[in-house]
Formats: sequence, structure tokens, C-alpha cells
Amino acid sequence: MHKEEDMMKKTIIFNLACMLIATSLILPISGHSTVEKSSQEHTSMGGYHYFNMTQIDGVGQAAWGITTADFNDDGLMDFAVISTKYLSIYYNIGNATFTHSITYRYMEYLDSVAAGDYNNDGAVDILIGYSESENFKKKYGIVGMLFNDGNNNFGNITFIVRRGSGNDFINDRINPKINSADYDQDGDLDFIFGDNSGKVELFLNDGTGSFSSGGIIHDWGKLSWGIASADFDGDGDTDFILSAEGRRAVLGGFIYLKLNRKAPLDLTPVFGKGHGKIIAYPSVSCGSLTSLDYENDGDMDFIAAEFGTLRLYISEQGRYFPCIIGSLPDSDDLHFGAIASADFNNDGYMDFIAGGTQGTIRLFINEKDTPFGTMITKPLPRHLVIFDTVMPFPTLKRTAVIGSVTVHAQSFGGVTKVDFYLNDKLKYTDTEPPFEWLWDEPSPKFDNTIRIVAWDDSGNSFQELMVFVLRIAP
Repeated sequence: MHKEEDMMKKTIIFNLACMLIATSLILPISGHSTVEKSSQEHTSMGGYHYFNMTQIDGVGQAAWGITTADFNDDGLMDFAVISTKYLSIYYNIGNATFTHSITYRYMEYLDSVAAGDYNNDGAVDILIGYSESENFKKKYGIVGMLFNDGNNNFGNITFIVRRGSGNDFINDRINPKINSADYDQDGDLDFIFGDNSGKVELFLNDGTGSFSSGGIIHDWGKLSWGIASADFDGDGDTDFILSAEGRRAVLGGFIYLKLNRKAPLDLTPVFGKGHGKIIAYPSVSCGSLTSLDYENDGDMDFIAAEFGTLRLYISEQGRYFPCIIGSLPDSDDLHFGAIASADFNNDGYMDFIAGGTQGTIRLFINEKDTPFGTMITKPLPRHLVIFDTVMPFPTLKRTAVIGSVTVHAQSFGGVTKVDFYLNDKLKYTDTEPPFEWLWDEPSPKFDNTIRIVAWDDSGNSFQELMVFVLRIAP
């Protein structure tokens, strides 16, 4: 009898798995995208403000690019802003207050900006990305250089590279987004170039401000706009993170971590093959990114901005935990805006500056608050779970569960309890880590919503949501 029951169970599992696989193959597949979405919301901010926001200026039109540097070498961090056809430098005069001047005007709409000493003469130069247009149609993505004469005077733009077909194709290599660092470890600043196409290309500096292509690092499918560089794995070389929408994305894309191979000098490619590791699962639709060590603990964190929402991702336990900073007022939007980080008040902690579609410049000063949060670590997007055994299944359009599954919530920063909800009904409260709930009851429908809410002793809460979980209970 036992053997017959076991055989029947295996037959049921096999048939259900076949049905699930067939269903996944019938559904259209969309690269790295998924109809499954995770999103976070701070339900009670309490004392967890993370940053103090103040408005610096309004530039009148969209602030599409921001970069930070000490332009006048006075020991205070300044920043530069791209606003449509203008580039302005904001000089820090102490106490995180600024004066500014328009440094450059151009005939094309400017998309992005990066700053550094690219020709190694001791002065901070400015790298600009913009789209070359004809009859109001964008044809090419261009990167050019404004060289500093040593007195913060910038002459005409020096052409660096042009990319694109010139066919006015929306997913062509237009709207270039640039970020710079010494990727090949030879002592000078290189840059990487993302755009509408989803490709990211590496450009290597010869030490004089002349660049050659190091090749396409990877094609992420569409809208590789958010790029931030730092040593994320602590091995001494410079990696980067990227937000990209992906091919035929339904609910947006992911944030990827692309690690440097730490190759010997003059060996290319610097970065290996593939899209890298997905480190953030929320719907991040080609938003802005900046890297920073929020807690000043030696681990690199980052900030992601999507539309008007700002999230701080804290590096803990080998994962990046999302913490809501807040939303921009006045329906401002960082989808096409920019963020950049620096220590603006010289207190040893990293702050950041943000632009946006309304042209408002806002300064966010680090409040040194203790972050806390939680995230669903089982099940994960596009995984198949069969009686609590998890396996990746990249062709699935949603997470699929056959039989029971233990839902895991990994938390950090003083979380004392986690509530588990299924389709908006509280199912279980766990007061001791590891926080988990066994979902073994029959489900009334295929598409289910799992929500977890983490609490600390002060009553602050943070929630994560996972929707479109297909559960088949034999």
C-alpha cells in the first residue's frame, strides 16, 4: 500500500510538472523579465529617515545628469548638473551650501555627465553624453570631453565617440548614460557607455584623455541607463551595477552586479561574459543608481531611484536589502533623472544629490540612522518549487509551487517579528529568526500574493510583496 501511494504521488508530481512546463513554454518568454513583481513600502517611517532632504535649486528644466568632484580643489565636494542644453557647476562653500555658474551651453540636449582628471594634468575634466539629432529626431549617441585648463575654464567639446545607426530607431544607441572609473587598473580613468539599446560598452583611456573601445561588455536587451561603479566585492578592483529594462519587459527590469575579472594590466576584456548577478528583484525600470557606503562599515551599498521613489540597498549577509528612503515631492521623476554621491558636509559619511524631470536639485544628507529591513528569499522569482525543493526555472513567467513550500524571510537590523500574509490575510507571525512560514494549505486560486511585514521594538515596519505565485497543490 505504501508503495502504491508513493507511486501515485510521484505520478501526480510528474503530470503536474509536465503541465507546468508546457504552460511555461506556451507563454511568451521575455528575456530576463518576468510578470512577477516584488515591491517594497515603508508602512511606518518612525525614526528611520536615513537622509535629511533639502532643496538646493531649480534649474527650470529636467536635470538629466549629475556628477560629483572637488572642481576648485578646496577640500569640499562640488557637483555638476546637466539640464537640457546646459551644464552648471555648483561649488560647495561650506555647511553644504552652494553657489553655481553655467559652465557650458550646447545645441543638443545633454543626457549624462561624469567628472575626473582624464588627461592626468591635475585638473578635473568633464565627460558629457548626448544624442545627435536631425529634424528633432535622435540619430546617434555621442560622448565628448570638456578639458579643464586648470582654472575651471572649459573650452569647446572634444569628440570622443559616436555610436548608433542613424535610423531614428527608439532602441538604437541613443540617450547615452556614462560612468567612469579605472576599470583596467592602469592608473587612469576609463568610462562605460549604456544607452537605449541595452548594450554597455567599455572605453579604455591611454592616459592622455584619448579612448579606445574595450568592446561590448554585454547586451542587457533594452534601456541600460542606470550605471554606478565601485568595488562591490572588496577585492581591490572596480565593478559596476546596472539597471536595465530587458527585452520585452512587462513590469520593468532588474539591477545587475557585474564583477571585474581583476585581470592583469593590458588584458581585455576586463569583464567576463554574461549579464552578471541579479541583486535586486523589484521592478526597476531603467532607473538611476549611485554607489555609497551608507553605514561607513566598509561594505559597498547603493541607492536606486525609479520614477519618484528612492531606495537604499544595504549590503548584509551576502545580499542587498532594500530600505525605503522616500518619494520625491511634486510628482518629480528620476526615471530620466540622475543621482550622485559624495560627502558634502565632511562628516565622514556619504550623502547624495538628486535631479529629476522637474529640474529640481535636492541634497540628501546622511542621518547615520540604523537601517533595518527584510526580503523574501524563498521562493524567488522564476523558480519552480516541488514539495519545498527549489530549482531555477528561467522560462517560467511566474514562480510556480507544487505542494507545500516554506516561505523564508531574511531580515537584518533589529527585526523582532515578521508577519506572513497570503492574499491579504494574515497567516502566521514568527517572533524568532529564521523567520519562516509553512504554506501547506490548499489555495483557492492559481495567482497568489505573498506579503511579509517586518517589525522592530519601536514599532517601525517594512514590507515586501511578491505577486503572481502559481501554486498547484496535489
